[in-house]
Amino acid sequence: MRIRKLANISRARREKLKPRTCIVTKETKEPAEMIRFVCDPNGNLVPDLKADLPGRGAWVSATKSMVGQAMERKLFAKALETKVEVSKTLDEDVGELLHRSVLGALAMANKAGVIVVGFSKVNDMIRSGNADLVLHASDAADDGIRKIGSALKAIEAAGATAEDGLPITVLFSTSDELEGVLGGMNIMHVGAKYGGATQNVIKRLTRLQDYLKEDAA
Repeated sequence: MRIRKLANISRARREKLKPRTCIVTKETKEPAEMIRFVCDPNGNLVPDLKADLPGRGAWVSATKSMVGQAMERKLFAKALETKVEVSKTLDEDVGELLHRSVLGALAMANKAGVIVVGFSKVNDMIRSGNADLVLHASDAADDGIRKIGSALKAIEAAGATAEDGLPITVLFSTSDELEGVLGGMNIMHVGAKYGGATQNVIKRLTRLQDYLKEDAA
């Protein structure tokens, strides 16, 4: 029984990693580049970001514009072969879910002890070469962002590159949201040192940026 159970897990994992076809473009891509949608028991279309909900799935290239096209062309019902209620704000809803996913990863990174907050601590982390990710609140003062930018330029001048020590820097969320996730008050700057928890934040943040990219183009 144990061997059979392990074999089933292996098959499920292989199935999850199989390339999928976008219902809009008909392109075949890796699941990480797409978003799966399923019909819930009440007949509502729901995004399945982890791609693990039961039932037939419809796959869409992971950009807001592609989700919008699938909505406009009413492709979800056709792909799922059933009548389905699609929210008029589905494309916005997916973006919000991806945003919350980043916040959740930040909370986990904070529990893992890889997060520092505040200008001084973030600045020190950068200059010591330990920062893998730097986040600025969207309402952070330009002066603070500029000064942290100077620290980034200093380590870049010393030879740091994106491959070996130059941290990723992103304008993300509001100070209120960051406070809610990380605790503390008036959080404008966040630094994360190297580690698996930080890589998880970066992975989810990249997915959010890629989703919104075409919408800004």
